[in-house]
Amino acid sequence: MPAPSESDRTMAQRLGVFLADDRVRLREVDASDLVVEPREDGVWMERLLRYRAETIEARPSPTRSQSQEMWASIAREMAATSAAPSARAPSARARAADEAASRTDRSPRRSRSTLPMRVQWAAFALLVLGAIGVTWFVLQPDPLQEILVAQSGAQVQTLTTADGSTIQLRPNSTLHRVQVAGADRYRLDGEAQFSVTPRSNTPFQVEAGSARITVLGTRFTVRTWTPEPQVYLAEGRVAVTHTPSARSDTLRPGQQARVTEDAIDVSEADPAGFISWMEKQLLFRRRTAASVARELEQHYDVSLQLPASVREETLSGELALGSREETLADFGAVLGGAFEPDEDGAYRLVPSK
Repeated sequence: MPAPSESDRTMAQRLGVFLADDRVRLREVDASDLVVEPREDGVWMERLLRYRAETIEARPSPTRSQSQEMWASIAREMAATSAAPSARAPSARARAADEAASRTDRSPRRSRSTLPMRVQWAAFALLVLGAIGVTWFVLQPDPLQEILVAQSGAQVQTLTTADGSTIQLRPNSTLHRVQVAGADRYRLDGEAQFSVTPRSNTPFQVEAGSARITVLGTRFTVRTWTPEPQVYLAEGRVAVTHTPSARSDTLRPGQQARVTEDAIDVSEADPAGFISWMEKQLLFRRRTAASVARELEQHYDVSLQLPASVREETLSGELALGSREETLADFGAVLGGAFEPDEDGAYRLVPSK
């Protein structure tokens, strides 16, 4: 095989960039952009994309320096192949036999490869790249595994752990157990109240978006359906950590923490706003209509649409969390209208005439 030209290396590298682009899919392939005839590249390009989707795509991408080293390895492999010594020269007898055969057989000889040399070098480069990719795939540490513990439906679901701690899941919430050494860690989507038995060795942790709550023995509420995760502490002590920055704050009873993208905002809390749902009530004081609607969306797994003129109205009161229809009828009356279902299954507030 002759040494690769600069255009061959460029083609191979462009193909690597093509495979590394998460936005590219097979239906968007432009074969001419890869300087390969469409009828020759279609099959193996499809196979490469399928291999990438099933293996390497699921793993983290290499860093810039690692990527550069990969391409350097490819260049070294290509150079080593082109510099490899040719096979031993044939003997005089073998040459004579070949010449005699060529004189009697004047039919054109078929090339051993029907693919253009450019495609052969692209395939070779991809073979090397595939080996490097598999190595990268194998060496990556496995991500933390999660096990689904509970997924509540329309009712509050209560769980009890082996050490006697209890977890009350709000309707339409999900709890996963995270497999990590040295801690009892859970990940919450929705809202739950945790009552954790005192412990001295293994900490109890809850992940909620960009927040991580660590406790030794306490009672607290966590919610993730709000724009930023919120934590309310009823008893004991908890440490709330802003995961991206590793900053941590300790709450005392009666405080809440709102974990934003950049920081932790700690303030005094209204307990009723965090625990009333366990008594099948929704108590709210000086909250916007939009925030109350969002809480009802979480509780009933429904979409509510409010007019812009109503969303920022400040409300105080209570709603009974009975059936969805009854609660939405009461909430609509508070807002001066009624909720009506639309074709998409959402409920739209229609003001009273």
